[in-house]
Amino acid sequence: MCALMGKIPTVQEYMDQVEVLNKKAADIYRYMHFDQIEEFRAFADTVEI
Repeated sequence: MCALMGKIPTVQEYMDQVEVLNKKAADIYRYMHFDQIEEFRAFADTVEI
């Protein structure tokens, strides 16, 4: 948040930004389930560790 604003946000500024993120939470966190994305799984299966 500091990087976006260029300063330390006030409590209200922080809460306003968190509210925006909370409204989009289902879409944001959906993309973090890489094991459920077929394209990622197909590529991951080819990687050797």
